[in-house]
Amino acid sequence: MKQFNTLSAILFSIIILFTFSLFGCKSAEEVSKEKLDERTTAFFAAIEKQDFETAKTYVTPETQKVLDVVIEDTKKYKELNTEKKEVRVEIIDRTVLENTADYKIKLFVGEDVREETIHYVYQNNDWVLEVPQEQISVVRYATFYNSYDNILVLFKKKHKVEIINTQTIFEVKNTYKKSHKKSHKKSHKKSKKKH
Repeated sequence: MKQFNTLSAILFSIIILFTFSLFGCKSAEEVSKEKLDERTTAFFAAIEKQDFETAKTYVTPETQKVLDVVIEDTKKYKELNTEKKEVRVEIIDRTVLENTADYKIKLFVGEDVREETIHYVYQNNDWVLEVPQEQISVVRYATFYNSYDNILVLFKKKHKVEIINTQTIFEVKNTYKKSHKKSHKKSHKKSKKKH
């Protein structure tokens, strides 16, 4: 009877440990998904605040160069990028493999929404976002609160007017000099003839 109780206790302990290992521990895929979910939210939160130094910690070195382009844009168009809106991300679907992950997201900027697929790679024991140059519009969408195209138009109009004004002034000055020289020469010739 003692043997049966000891055997039962050991068997019961194994079942408990097995059950705990099945339901108590997360799989590597679940851990990766949680990490990727957190990174996705944190990246776009940093972009909303225009905290590019923090955003750069979540991306590949190549994507850091893409962010540098966006940083220059924010400096260049700062005076036109004044209407701030809430930026939030909703994860629609995930495909997580061993070294890559694709996330289909809805990116909300104010009331506007845009669906995108973003790509992660596993590098140096960490998941990092990879945004190629062709996908820079995703970052600009959040950074400029869905107004990047309007800002470009306003910027071009503003600078076109300044260029036209500069050219007009330049042309007027040239015309004045030419006409002044001609009239000066004519009056000088007339005064010589009189003498």
